[in-house]
Amino acid sequence: MSSNQVDYSYNAVNTDGVWRFNSGFPYPSSPHGEQLRNEKVRRLDNVTASVESLALQFKVDVGVATTAEQTYLLAFKEYCIAFNQVNKQPGFPLTIVWPELP
Repeated sequence: MSSNQVDYSYNAVNTDGVWRFNSGFPYPSSPHGEQLRNEKVRRLDNVTASVESLALQFKVDVGVATTAEQTYLLAFKEYCIAFNQVNKQPGFPLTIVWPELP
């Protein structure tokens, strides 16, 4: 993979500007896949609420964040990366270890 490509671990084909993903994108079409999608949405809603309520990135950007806020923001970003990569865990999609929100 070249440095300008992004690996999302999905098989995708672009035909005339329309993307088609493999049948497991990103969770299989099954009751378990639906449960995983719902859980991801619930957890992502928690993340969004946390970011919006604290506006930490803006505070860091303008230089008014405390050391504790900067540390939390870094932990939060690491959480987001782990959250985004649950599909790379061994046993996915049958077993997922969801990262904990800091």
